[in-house]
Amino acid sequence: MVSNLPRIWVRIEQVYIDKLEYIAWRNRRYRNQELCHLMINHVERYERARGEITEEMLKRFRDLVKSRNGRDR
Repeated sequence: MVSNLPRIWVRIEQVYIDKLEYIAWRNRRYRNQELCHLMINHVERYERARGEITEEMLKRFRDLVKSRNGRDR
């Protein structure tokens, strides 16, 4: 099944990948599902502590990154 979801690449030491796979296995998830779970929880904790990241904030951020890099991220 082909997904239209965006993909990201992570550069990290192999030992952390192995540990993540172990944690995912213990949680009965695939590695990707475990990463998604971690990322969503991190964003939710951040927003609880500092307030919601709105679409307007994201637009300003994207525009800033684009202007600094001369390209999209």
